[in-house]
Amino acid sequence: MESIIIQRIRQLLEARGESINAFAAAINMKQTTVNNYFLGKRSPSFELIDSILASIPEVSAEWLLRGNGTMFLADTAKPTDEVAALRGELNGVYNALRILGISLQPQQKKAAV
Repeated sequence: MESIIIQRIRQLLEARGESINAFAAAINMKQTTVNNYFLGKRSPSFELIDSILASIPEVSAEWLLRGNGTMFLADTAKPTDEVAALRGELNGVYNALRILGISLQPQQKKAAV
């Protein structure tokens, strides 16, 4: 029986539209090693999980390991319309200040956001 983590990795390949070979290259592993995971010759290892999460940072570790949440972090990290509008207004203020010759220090910008 295939490991639930390997099933999720298969879902990830499908979502990315990749072959095993392309996926192996994306996560910096040998194609034969990745094939062995899919064939059940190797159990999912820390090396495999770490390579996926390091090479594809938009993948949710919580989803990959536990099946909780969404596959991609961007799915849950979308700003609300209100936050997006406020960020747009703030950028307008920064641009107006820049035109007036006023610049904020980096820590002031962070505090404002």
